[in-house]
Amino acid sequence: MIPLFDRAPQWGFVVRDIEAAMQQWIETFEVMPFIFIPTNSGNRTFKYRGQDTKVRLSVAWSYYGDTQIELIQQLNTEPSPYLEFLAQGREGLHHMCFWSERYDEAFAKLERAGYSPVYRIGMGLARETVYFQDSGAFGAVIELSLLTPQKKAFYSAMASFVRNWDGKEAIKRVASLDDFAQEIGSPRLTDTDPDVSKTDIARVAGKAATAEKSHQSFEGGCK
Repeated sequence: MIPLFDRAPQWGFVVRDIEAAMQQWIETFEVMPFIFIPTNSGNRTFKYRGQDTKVRLSVAWSYYGDTQIELIQQLNTEPSPYLEFLAQGREGLHHMCFWSERYDEAFAKLERAGYSPVYRIGMGLARETVYFQDSGAFGAVIELSLLTPQKKAFYSAMASFVRNWDGKEAIKRVASLDDFAQEIGSPRLTDTDPDVSKTDIARVAGKAATAEKSHQSFEGGCK
């Protein structure tokens, strides 16, 4: 049976200086490379506590084992959970993201458990990505995101890229996730053409599996 919540694939960190944060992960924990988008806007909509907001973000991703590390720096002063977090004098681990193929059931279960949806990100998919305010026991914001075949293929390809890094660029700067998807031969997160997607997803999944079998170790270092 498909689990209601996939194992938490992402830890989200809100930081004041994303360049410094990446360097800390690279130099202290040897987590690299980071896929870094200096200005991540795209065709997204944001709603915070019921009000539309125009958030501009700088975002970076890498992997610590199987867990995706996401670093977020807000670039403007529009209302958001990120600025609220920083205004509380906090910085660091902000949310844990759960992907779910049974999104509606997971959403309803979180609400029944006392988690309140406070932030919604529209990405052109069938469901919004939603942040839930902690009910008091968890200690972090919960992010719920619809797990689609495209998303699974894309992030599998991203993880494979990180694990099989050639050691040249500890920080890979890209204009958008769509550009990065094209570079690594993956379907985009927002692809909706089912025929194209099935072909691409099968191809990417096969490449990722082959790469994982041939991958013996992942050694990082700030060269």
